[in-house]
Amino acid sequence: MDTFSKTLGPGLRLGWFTCNPLIAERLERHGEISSQAPAGLSQAVVTQLLVNQWGLEGWVTWLRGLRAQYSARRDALVDALLAEIDFEVGDGDGMFSGSKLYRKEFRPTTGGVTGENTGMTVRFVPPTSGMFCWIQVQFNGFPDPIAVAGLEETAATHEGRLWTKLADEGLLILPGWMFCAAKEVLINEHPNKIGYYRISYSDPTREEMKKAAKVLRNVLQEYCEIFGLHQ
Repeated sequence: MDTFSKTLGPGLRLGWFTCNPLIAERLERHGEISSQAPAGLSQAVVTQLLVNQWGLEGWVTWLRGLRAQYSARRDALVDALLAEIDFEVGDGDGMFSGSKLYRKEFRPTTGGVTGENTGMTVRFVPPTSGMFCWIQVQFNGFPDPIAVAGLEETAATHEGRLWTKLADEGLLILPGWMFCAAKEVLINEHPNKIGYYRISYSDPTREEMKKAAKVLRNVLQEYCEIFGLHQ
């Protein structure tokens, strides 16, 4: 499945499938009893642009320019992160196998939590496509957060609470649980043990990325200290 929403305009909500004819027929039947058809105006605009104005060559030229733009934005975000956080670079393992992995250990400097297995491990791989960078945060040796009445289960986890603290400091990113399709998660992937955060670099300026990296560094260390003091 591909979409024009990420390459021409998010409001278009228009895309296409590349698939076996048998699957295409089933998708068509499903469309007839659900959405029926994409918006006619979106179809007319895209058809006019690609068929009557740009053509295939113009479309490819546009995509190449877009790729260059997103590559530059990706590099700016990674540079900002590396300027604020002294990541170590090594070979990835597990889901990161085959990639260069950036890794940073945050340790509490106060409180009762001590030892090599306590603190937070932050890891990420610079994306090779798209407009988002995913960061993994491992919560090592921390007690589970105390439940708070009225707080959703997902928001009450370490993943959710760190996300809330980042938002309070002005860094608006999205936590992994918002993208989880199933309520059941593996025990070693529980959001009290491992959190995921999606950072978009499609819109912010370089200065905003630098500011975001500082906020991320400060909040990560502060969160580490909070659970160091309460252990």
